[in-house]
Amino acid sequence: MLPRWASSSSSSPSGRAFYSHPPPSPFRRRCGRLLPSTWARTTQSLSKLALVFLAISTCSLVVFHAGVTRSPTVRHIAYAPLHRVGVNIWDEEEVAGGGWNALTAEEPPPAEVAEVLPEEEEEEQELRALRDLVGHTGGRFWVRDYSVGLGWNNLRYIIEAALLHGQMLNRTVVIPSHVYARQCRFEHPVCTAFAPQVDRTKLQALGMDDWRDLPASERDGWKLPIEVMMDIPHLRATYGPVITLAEYLLLRGIDPAEERGDGYWHEEYNDGMSYRKIPEYDWDGGSLRVDRLPTPSSSSSSSSSSSDPPSDSPDSNPWDPTRRSAPADLLSSASPPSSLSPRAPKSGGGTNPFALSPSALSALLWPSSTDQDKKTREYSEAVRDLRGAVDLPSAEDGDEDAAAEVVRWAGMIPLWTYDDYMGMEFVKSPVNPIMEFARASEDVKGVVDDWGGAEEEVLHLEGQIHLNRKPASLRFTSPSGRENFTHIVLSQTRPLPLLVDVAERIAARMTERCEGRAWMAAHMRRTDFVRAGWPMEKTIEAHVQRVKERLGRGREMLQREPELLRHGAAAAAAAAAAAAAEEERGKMEERGEVLEEEEEEAWEKAPEKKTESVEGLPLPPALGDPFYIATDESDPSNLTYIRSQGAVLLDDLLTPADRHLLGWRGLFVDSLAVVEQIVMSRAAFFYGHAMSSLAGGVVNLRAQEGWSMRTTLID
Repeated sequence: MLPRWASSSSSSPSGRAFYSHPPPSPFRRRCGRLLPSTWARTTQSLSKLALVFLAISTCSLVVFHAGVTRSPTVRHIAYAPLHRVGVNIWDEEEVAGGGWNALTAEEPPPAEVAEVLPEEEEEEQELRALRDLVGHTGGRFWVRDYSVGLGWNNLRYIIEAALLHGQMLNRTVVIPSHVYARQCRFEHPVCTAFAPQVDRTKLQALGMDDWRDLPASERDGWKLPIEVMMDIPHLRATYGPVITLAEYLLLRGIDPAEERGDGYWHEEYNDGMSYRKIPEYDWDGGSLRVDRLPTPSSSSSSSSSSSDPPSDSPDSNPWDPTRRSAPADLLSSASPPSSLSPRAPKSGGGTNPFALSPSALSALLWPSSTDQDKKTREYSEAVRDLRGAVDLPSAEDGDEDAAAEVVRWAGMIPLWTYDDYMGMEFVKSPVNPIMEFARASEDVKGVVDDWGGAEEEVLHLEGQIHLNRKPASLRFTSPSGRENFTHIVLSQTRPLPLLVDVAERIAARMTERCEGRAWMAAHMRRTDFVRAGWPMEKTIEAHVQRVKERLGRGREMLQREPELLRHGAAAAAAAAAAAAAEEERGKMEERGEVLEEEEEEAWEKAPEKKTESVEGLPLPPALGDPFYIATDESDPSNLTYIRSQGAVLLDDLLTPADRHLLGWRGLFVDSLAVVEQIVMSRAAFFYGHAMSSLAGGVVNLRAQEGWSMRTTLID
């Protein structure tokens, strides 16, 4: 079922599913009025070369805005690019592709750029678009306290969780208008010409306390519009109602300049709207937070989806809303299934779980040796512990429905979530699904059950709920709820197409360096991790050798199993062929047909043979091939050592043409890091750090690309 806002709504003036042409950001709309004074102050201290860079970048910014974020308030005119600066800003491959070369007399055809309509007309159209967008949720909002002082990838997974929560509650999600870039790759006045500069030591409330100990040269930060980091038009087109805080203020008739910039929700933002604050402790303090409490109708895991909008009828949910935990009498069937239940596993020599009483099975699933302070236990642990004693179905083999029946028969609550990395929750990638269960005595709270009926226009979740929590900051009571969140992260949130384009160019050059063979990549987090004592290895030499050893394992695996190089469409074709072969084999077994030994061996190879027609697979990496390293290391001697060991860095592959495409975004390490994440998602093998959320972003992108999880190593 589609979320409520994806269908026609009487509260929407147009009845459209969502606003397909997102309103222009107030940052861009006001940029024309703010930039001249900033330009005048800054250019006094800039060299002529810097001015040339600023002019070129400004031109590319306008062109990009015209080509990617076309709004219904914009029409187009012909415009000749800035080309009489006497600088060749394209490399040879761009000239060959038709780019203009300042050293020749030829000029390209006029480009199209956006002509902004009169301010009053533009603002009125923008307001109408915003009202239409939020009208699909009845003008109700889900707001958070965002940790904008953290790195982009931390903020990204906080936003992803907020999108899920807002969807479950049928509310428009308000996200931050900006992020704080931590590093500038050029002289600071150049970066300050394009983004407001901040003293990070004065922003301690944003979780930036660690910046106080930085040297003076590293304390500057820059305020970037969030549109630089994520594709907002795509998010609105695929997800639905989400607006930035600046757009919310504009909608309320408040000057976006009144936004405080600390990421927190302040009550003056309510502007007279009804308001309710949810204290951080109410999220999961002493309790277990889930998307919604299970109901008898959801005993079959496929019958309930956490993406479905909550019902407005108070009688639609049989749970008593005053209770803080699910009634135990509804967690198990009224009567035991047949001792040979259709969902019961085939005999493996142990006891059928349904032959046991609920209390006996519960004692086996949660023995006294298990930490009694834990709120959940992973189902696969119980399967391993009871192997040979009780025949439990394996959730990992896709038999989650049968596993859930066993858990319910034991009077426990089946839960669906994602596995951690190395016992830690820093990566937060929704790509390794697992099943857990909780005891009936656990204090379980559902988001929909607690706040789905809230009548206040602004519902505010106070504080930070991401630390040491699972992706989405909750668990799910149905696999479909978990799959919905996976879809939000992997399909609806994505980087700007411009950054993807540049990353694809870089990845192609990496392939060329490896003579057409597949290549590998790794992330080396150094600067802030060294200060915090978190790096994989203390010295640069040990760190590089660790990376090379892990990549060596990946190379050997790809050489043994080159079929792992299939991804995307090729992987889907291989999986479909394997599934078809397995289905045919199952039908043969049902007919009682038995394969001879030679036929059995040939059958095992059949799926591989069926995919031999898939073309385009590169050769696996070879010993001695260069490998890609993304790192925040800045010490010149350390960078020289990294390169000496066979590594290729971003600056080794980035061309002037790439910098032209990036425009002013290329000034900031933070936006370039997104480019590097995309580059590493194209590698045949990736190695990252379990304490880095940047690695989590790469894992997500690799999942989007269809790579096998075996081609990713996180430790």
